[in-house]
Amino acid sequence: MKNAQVDQARNLLEKGLKVNPESAQLLVLLSTTYLDSDIHRAEELLEEAESIDPDQEMVFLYRQVLELKKLEKPSRKKAPQQRSHKKTPKKK
Repeated sequence: MKNAQVDQARNLLEKGLKVNPESAQLLVLLSTTYLDSDIHRAEELLEEAESIDPDQEMVFLYRQVLELKKLEKPSRKKAPQQRSHKKTPKKK
């Protein structure tokens, strides 16, 4: 999703939570909008959803998604370049 679409989705979900603050499903959906930009915020929202309804299947499934996403983060970093053990010829 593009940033404008993500912002619009967040706004709609936050409005929904004002009307229904105990909705674990809305919290999970809001959490998903942060998966790529703020993993800590995503986890906070998911934990709130878990505290409301820990047996909700959607909460359980997105916990798994979040855990996979957390494992994925370090692998996205560029691997450090290894130094070559070969000596470069000296210029004369």
